[in-house]
Amino acid sequence: MNHFTTRWIFGVLLIISAAAQGNDASFGGDGATVFALKEKRIRMVKETIVISRLADKSAWKADCEFVFENTTNQKVTVKMGFPDWFLNWGEEPSMWALKDFTAVVDGQSVKTTHAEVKKGLPDQKRLEYNGAYTWPVVFAPKAKINVKNTYVFTGFSSMGPFDGCMNARDSKIAKDLFWKNSKQKPNGWDFENCSCSVISYIVTTGRTWGGSIGEADIKIQLDEEYLPHTVVVYPQPTRVSNGWIQWQFKNWKPESDLTVMFLRPAPPDSATDKTPLFDTTEQARAWLKYAQKNNFDKPLIAKVREVMPKEAKDIRDILQE
Repeated sequence: MNHFTTRWIFGVLLIISAAAQGNDASFGGDGATVFALKEKRIRMVKETIVISRLADKSAWKADCEFVFENTTNQKVTVKMGFPDWFLNWGEEPSMWALKDFTAVVDGQSVKTTHAEVKKGLPDQKRLEYNGAYTWPVVFAPKAKINVKNTYVFTGFSSMGPFDGCMNARDSKIAKDLFWKNSKQKPNGWDFENCSCSVISYIVTTGRTWGGSIGEADIKIQLDEEYLPHTVVVYPQPTRVSNGWIQWQFKNWKPESDLTVMFLRPAPPDSATDKTPLFDTTEQARAWLKYAQKNNFDKPLIAKVREVMPKEAKDIRDILQE
């Protein structure tokens, strides 16, 4: 694969999902914003990303739209692409993470090539990808081109604990978590020992484009199986409402990747159902602070209040504030 050169442009979209680690983990690939290797002539004008859950909950679908601009007065020919991963470490190479991949350039479907790649490609050591879908794109002088990609993925899963869910992600994610900022009741709901489903969108690779990213609008769907206080978001979203976590940026040079974690805390022995609860008013206050800081809307806060037992009046009153 020596024909991969500094003119190749790679797009990635990291995805991680559903519940299982300790010593038991599954991994279905990483991803990120489209990035370039030493290619400053092309600027990303806009990216719009929507990541949604399939109806049968078996996987996630990514709908990605990018606008690129040739900033020069010369014709520029590049190969664009999305890296792909072996579905699980140690499995057969034929088991790839991304399914049903499509590429459309200026409204026209284009044929892609999928192949295993050798080491040494953009960010390969960090993202550990094993292959790529690629296709050629020709930019006329000063031209803008619209690129759309769609694909389906499953992802990473962990039986916990929370450190297993972190899986080497930015340690700042844990800084404001309510259970790390409040006393835990002995034999109460244990959020530190949780299983998890995690979705991450790697945007820091976008810094390799010429200039800043003009606009970005990235949405990840909330999984309705998880209550709002079992959802961890990083960095601070623009809003969390109407079933979506959304980040919006302008003239953006990404500094951190986007992460959403869906947690299933370990229940106490006394639990009569699987609904995670706050055990103390201190926990409720700490989560409310977290929710407000991260722009969870009032209906989501009310949803958490409604699942708290009516006899836990002090906790319900806090969430009414």
